Amino acid sequence: MPISDVKNDGLKLTSIFYKAANGRQSYELYQATSALIPVVAEILRQRFGFSECKPPFVGLDEALTECEKGDSKLLLGWDNWSGFYIMADSEVDDLMMFEIGSYLDSIIQQPEFESYIDHW
Repeated sequence: MPISDVKNDGLKLTSIFYKAANGRQSYELYQATSALIPVVAEILRQRFGFSECKPPFVGLDEALTECEKGDSKLLLGWDNWSGFYIMADSEVDDLMMFEIGSYLDSIIQQPEFESYIDHW
């Protein structure tokens, strides 16, 4: 079934700030598809001054890339356990996660983001 045939079934992207097992701050959108990775990478580049992300590693149940800005590095990924996520790479980057996550929260309910909702 083409994506254009999928009806909005009431699902919305909802976020959570989460401290990952490695102790780093992350921002997660469980309901999002992996197609959100390049969209957020472009937001990080345009709005927050990050470099273009490296080509992503794509596996059967995960995708992962990273973006840098000076000494800061953020990991962007998707897996079937967490959905879409951004994870800080250092303690300094943990603080930046709240600014980025708050900005994403302010835009993810816009209609253009509905196509990134996983309806499975």
